[in-house]
Amino acid sequence: MTNLNAAGSALFYSTYLGGSKFEESHGIAVDSAGSAYVTGGTGSSDFPTTPGAFQTTFGGLTDAFVTKLNAAGSALAYSTYLGGSNYDRCHGIAVDSAGSAYVTGGTSSSDFPTTPNAFQTTFGGGSSDAFVTKLNAAGSALAYSTYLGGNNYDESFGVALDSAGSAYLTGTTATCMQCPNPGNFPITPGAFQTASNGNYEVFVAKFTDVISVAIDIKPGEKPASLNPRSNGKIPVAILSSSTFDATTQVDRTSLTFGHTGNEQSLDFCNAGKQDVNGDGLPDLVCHFDTPKAAFQAGDTTGLLKGQTITGVPIQGSDAIRIVPSAR
Repeated sequence: MTNLNAAGSALFYSTYLGGSKFEESHGIAVDSAGSAYVTGGTGSSDFPTTPGAFQTTFGGLTDAFVTKLNAAGSALAYSTYLGGSNYDRCHGIAVDSAGSAYVTGGTSSSDFPTTPNAFQTTFGGGSSDAFVTKLNAAGSALAYSTYLGGNNYDESFGVALDSAGSAYLTGTTATCMQCPNPGNFPITPGAFQTASNGNYEVFVAKFTDVISVAIDIKPGEKPASLNPRSNGKIPVAILSSSTFDATTQVDRTSLTFGHTGNEQSLDFCNAGKQDVNGDGLPDLVCHFDTPKAAFQAGDTTGLLKGQTITGVPIQGSDAIRIVPSAR
């Protein structure tokens, strides 16, 4: 890792970063404070990691790594492995304004670290899947991590962020129809090109940093009738699914609800668990102050926002009917 002055005539700092085997760096980003974030791959079981980092032990064969150096290049702010028991490598990194690092690359590990409710939590197959992982600012936990791939070869080589925190990936996927595994890389309806034209294709994918949750406003009433002039409370159920337990994963203190979804209208959440839709899963029911929710005449949707206990944003909506008309 080397930092040159603006003229390229002198070293501000230059340092090794590695263990007793091989290391390669494929990406670097710098935050507003001048801290450098580097990522790549390592075959060393003694690669430098820091106490409290997300993964301090070598997973096997080759692991990706993510390391943050202080602005002087004299110490590690954090350093972590990122990988499973097979080959893992990072090729790109970006950092948001909060100091969270987003890394992308390729993995052959069926046990690569993923997070609940991620887009793809299981290995797609073939020789490699692409992945994208977001680490928190301390490098101690994953905000999210997901595979991206089908049953052939997939690898991502770059990541970029927008102001909303969405991550954009680009890489290569093998989709040749004459191959033993023709490939089934995930594509979205209406995308620019939804069919393969050759043996290998470039891909572009966008991930939004929000978990969509199902909610039920005034459970059992469809659509929910709301009177903005009422001084009562509005019950809202956040529904659990097979991959999302609302009662344990939602940070209740973060919840906002109302006309825009940003209204600070939370009164309380029920302490017990309720199955409001009869699917056998426990749902979280919270109550919101009607005046603070600020609904208006003509509103047809109620919006809820918040985050999980690990800091990942959540958002949900449900149909409403305003009665009587707000004045």
